[in-house]
Amino acid sequence: RLGNEALKVVDEFCYLGSKITSDGRSKEDIKCRMAMGRKAFLKKRNLLTSNINLNVRKSFLKAFVWSVALYG
Repeated sequence: RLGNEALKVVDEFCYLGSKITSDGRSKEDIKCRMAMGRKAFLKKRNLLTSNINLNVRKSFLKAFVWSVALYG
């Protein structure tokens, strides 16, 4: 209870953009973020595997793929 209101028990909920299950784990959220990162990589694959300077490609990877995988 919270004050006079009864709280509903749920199997999962979203908190700050992350899915949390009733056992406190976030395995499904991690799987989802990994899939989103892979999808982002595949969209930019030609750019990230081209003959562009390695440091530039790393910057692109961080901007286009890591940001999606880490923040959704």
